[in-house]
Amino acid sequence: MEELDSTADAAIAVGVTVAAHQTASGQWRMLLDPADHPLCLTVVRPD
Repeated sequence: MEELDSTADAAIAVGVTVAAHQTASGQWRMLLDPADHPLCLTVVRPD
């Protein structure tokens, strides 16, 4: 979770915003770029 939070904080520092709707916030962070395009950050790693 700490890695997800620090990565999200870095994205926010360059203009990304946190989306109002969050699903599975412990594993995913839904964000919006400055043009309001959605993007997701995750700590889930494929096998």
